[in-house]
Amino acid sequence: MRDEDEEHSPGSEPKAKVPVDVWLIPTASFSAGSILGFSRGARMSGLRFLAENAHRLPTTVGGWYFYNKTKNYRVLLGGFKGGVRQGLRFGAIGGCWVGVEQAWLWASKALGAPKSTELAKELIAGTVTAGTVSALCECDMLSHEFTVLRNPI
Repeated sequence: MRDEDEEHSPGSEPKAKVPVDVWLIPTASFSAGSILGFSRGARMSGLRFLAENAHRLPTTVGGWYFYNKTKNYRVLLGGFKGGVRQGLRFGAIGGCWVGVEQAWLWASKALGAPKSTELAKELIAGTVTAGTVSALCECDMLSHEFTVLRNPI
């Protein structure tokens, strides 16, 4: 009876054993995408603001102050929007990679396949992920074949 009490004490709840790559790859992908998206979104917002306001540039010192202040806020907002958008895209691609990889491991273990089939998990995950991204981006057939066939190499 004492062993059961120790086993179910409040501080010793069973914890799920999640492999490191299941959370690390999508998180790293999201972070990299956020950085790239922020820089691209900020640059595009700055150029868009300049193009939209090129015909009515300020003429006073106070006008230039508010022009630059408004531009800086728009650049930050565009950068954050681009960062979130691109981060989610990259995170989804990383999650797709991990999902296919884990599904391959599960299927190979469930079917009792030899240990050598587990070594192909990166190859299968890369090919499926590349094909999915290529299909979602609506690439032409030549680009699609090149992406899927050249990815594993």
